[in-house]
Amino acid sequence: MKENDKKNYNILVIEDNLGDFNIINAYLINQILNHNIKHADSFKTAKEIIETASYGFDAILLDLSLPDLSGEELTREIVAISGDTPIIVLTGYENLDFSVKSLALGIEDYLLKDEITSKSLYQDIVYSIERKRTNAKIIESEKRYSDLFHFSPQSMIVYDLETLKILSANNAALKNYGYTEIELLNMTIEDICFTQNNEDQELNYLKNVDNTSLLGLCKLKTKNGELIDVDAVTNTINFKGKIARIFLATDVTERLQYINAIEKQNKKLQEIAYTQSHIVRAPLARIMTIMNLLEQLNSETQECKELLNFMVKSAKELDEVIKDIVFKTENLID
Repeated sequence: MKENDKKNYNILVIEDNLGDFNIINAYLINQILNHNIKHADSFKTAKEIIETASYGFDAILLDLSLPDLSGEELTREIVAISGDTPIIVLTGYENLDFSVKSLALGIEDYLLKDEITSKSLYQDIVYSIERKRTNAKIIESEKRYSDLFHFSPQSMIVYDLETLKILSANNAALKNYGYTEIELLNMTIEDICFTQNNEDQELNYLKNVDNTSLLGLCKLKTKNGELIDVDAVTNTINFKGKIARIFLATDVTERLQYINAIEKQNKKLQEIAYTQSHIVRAPLARIMTIMNLLEQLNSETQECKELLNFMVKSAKELDEVIKDIVFKTENLID
């Protein structure tokens, strides 16, 4: 014994031929246990049902020939008021051109009445509902990605993997680099990015299809001609159906300037250390040598001896101070 689908289905059948409606209704009842099937024999009635219903419909079955509206105009109007509900066209005439066009208008599927069976109609409704849900999830996912992309504080640019043509840029990139979106879309990533490598290596880096590629330090040209230092990473993504790369750049200009300032300071400290260890200590060493010679001579008075000892002691203390300064300076540089 066949087991009916026990899910709840709200289905609107828009069909002016009562005989065709009764057949479709029987097909649905045969497959669906918990059903709420509404019937409209005109576009006006269908619109009233859709707009006044306290619940949403899971699917709409649409005949293309109604007394007050038909064909493409009917299709457009139903799509406009149906929201996210999947619409399945049921027609007695095979028209390949219009069936393709109706799908482009937002119709989920296109079925010939003579070929419909109870099982095929039920399966098509279930597939259409699931397909619509899946597409809605994809659209929502793309919207979340778009929001993350455009509102990220980090500058991001998407470019074509083959041509290197810029395909998109987020708000941070437009703000930080000064270009308008139109200006960037008429440029390639090579027009604004310059790596530390030679041109052949640079092109290979930018066209690298690995999942993640570290470009490292690059020069990026802003609209006013300024070259700023950035730390760049690229990653392969699917952008509107094509393989592309997303270019993420972090401005490190201030960081590099700070590093350069530290390096200059270290150089000055090295010069000071050299001065202390060589220039200052050289005359001190000579003084200490002279005093050692004086110590070996017989001083005439006790007072001279004491003064000489005091001078020797002071010279040694000064020597220790210089050694300590040199030691601390060298450790600071390291």
